[in-house]
Amino acid sequence: MPRPGGAAARARTLLICRVAKLATVKRIGESSDERDGFAREHKAAAVDMETQWIADACASRKIPFLSLLVISDTAAAPFPAPPQVLFDLERKGTSPRRLFGYLLRHPIGIGRLIRFARQVGSARANLAAALEVVIRELKPPDDPE
Repeated sequence: MPRPGGAAARARTLLICRVAKLATVKRIGESSDERDGFAREHKAAAVDMETQWIADACASRKIPFLSLLVISDTAAAPFPAPPQVLFDLERKGTSPRRLFGYLLRHPIGIGRLIRFARQVGSARANLAAALEVVIRELKPPDDPE
């Protein structure tokens, strides 16, 4: 039985929530201008690299799918370093050597990286709390906790 106020209302108290169109691309845009241009072209509020493929796989198997995203970069608050420095797609992570080299050449990026890491940590905690609310709300009433 749904709880008073509903999961969406409680989740919104934990996050700044917005329902919007998302576009999925095959590669990371090199600049915020490129990512913003793609979003405008597709009339999307955000751009990512994986959601559409996951949604298609779920739909083909008739598995319900809900996408919750935390947007880590915007035109007003871009990544603290270029995407090719922060993301090694083959390794599925950040190359410490590449990041260290970038920071040696651009020491101003150290402060930006620290702020970005704090923002991501805070966003991760808020998303986890909101997701817990949504999952509890979606759980059938006869499921044991």
